[in-house]
Amino acid sequence: VAGLPREDFRVLDNGEPRPLASFQVESAPTPPAPGNHPGAAPSNTTPAPAVANRPPRYLALYFDDVNTDNKALQQARNAALRFVQEALGPADRAAVLTGSGGVSQEFTADHARLQAAIAAVRAHPRAEAHSPGCLRITAYQAYLIVNHLDPSDLAAAMANQTQCDQQVGIVDDYTGKPVSSIIPAADAASMTVSGTAEAVWGQARSASIATLQSLQDAVDYTGRQPGERELILASGGFLAGTLEGAQDEIIQMALHRQVTINSLEARGLYTEGPGLPIDEVSELEQIPEAMYHFEETSKLSQEFEEESAMSNLAQSTGGLLFHNNNDLSLGFYRLGLTASTTYELSFAPQDLVHN
Repeated sequence: VAGLPREDFRVLDNGEPRPLASFQVESAPTPPAPGNHPGAAPSNTTPAPAVANRPPRYLALYFDDVNTDNKALQQARNAALRFVQEALGPADRAAVLTGSGGVSQEFTADHARLQAAIAAVRAHPRAEAHSPGCLRITAYQAYLIVNHLDPSDLAAAMANQTQCDQQVGIVDDYTGKPVSSIIPAADAASMTVSGTAEAVWGQARSASIATLQSLQDAVDYTGRQPGERELILASGGFLAGTLEGAQDEIIQMALHRQVTINSLEARGLYTEGPGLPIDEVSELEQIPEAMYHFEETSKLSQEFEEESAMSNLAQSTGGLLFHNNNDLSLGFYRLGLTASTTYELSFAPQDLVHN
């Protein structure tokens, strides 16, 4: 909204009104018209003259190709290609970054080079979605088991393993006798579940650590540019519940370098049917009730956990999270377009004890 004077604003500090120490209006160059995009509303107003012109903007497009499958990446690529073609302003410089390969395209105003780099983005997974074989433990379930966050996840895995043991008699490699005659069935199942969960979570955790380190490198690279600095993180989500320290380091660097992080959930809005995914064939003759119950009741909490780091990084740096929406083109517009008018206010805090 253009044309608002200083008197239209009020700043509260701990509920108390504070006088404005400064007031400045900035306007951005009008970007190319986004065509017939359903999220783009036509403007019938003429922006007020700018009091100050914005410096060049540097926009990093970061694709998490480590934790996002090719289907979701394809949707994000298509939306990003359209955004670059239709919405980058004349003063914008963009770069293409990936979780696996760092900088694919340095900051440039050349749309052709940007589009070529975006089109080349492909998935490079570093962790399996679940354990192989009869015992099926997902990365999220392993995260819960290893960190003792939910007893139902362990019960589901134990029921899964018990069902596997009943289907196939397991023989000890050294003695040739059934394992159940050497180790009680419950103990054997517990050892198998524990070892499998540790392995699956260790792999997923390593992938998340690598992703956060790559993101920190991206923030560092973006933060060295001479202008407004923004980063759009396009990801299918990843588990970083035990990696709050690494997230804090990224946030502190982003705040210090004045880099705004915006997050886009590349999977969009989706729902899974009951039971296991349709592209999976289970080795179980019958899914145990505890396992089925956990699979059904944990889907929303898994989605929330996988988005948690994306939400935290955006919210803590003044950015936005675009999720639960299949229109990723609209997402890039909302996250990547600069507001036509920006008001910058400042005030002097009172009665502060300086540390």
